[in-house]
Amino acid sequence: MLAIFRRDSDGRRPVFGELEKFQTDPGWRDRLLFHEYFHGDNGSGQGASHQTGWTALAALLVDELAVPWKPPEDNVGRWLESS
Repeated sequence: MLAIFRRDSDGRRPVFGELEKFQTDPGWRDRLLFHEYFHGDNGSGQGASHQTGWTALAALLVDELAVPWKPPEDNVGRWLESS
């Protein structure tokens, strides 16, 4: 999911689809919106893009999942036993 927000080799973000203003305008190209839905084939944002409380939750989850989690060294055995 994170890949749709990253720029490709041409500097374009899949989330912006064919919207040139968002792809090229310096005032808009780094303003990322979290849409209600995303196109399954090309990743472009679909549906509402207003920012509500759930967006902050989604951003927090993306941030947490972007960093690989590793159990503390002293708890490895107990963590594996409880899985």
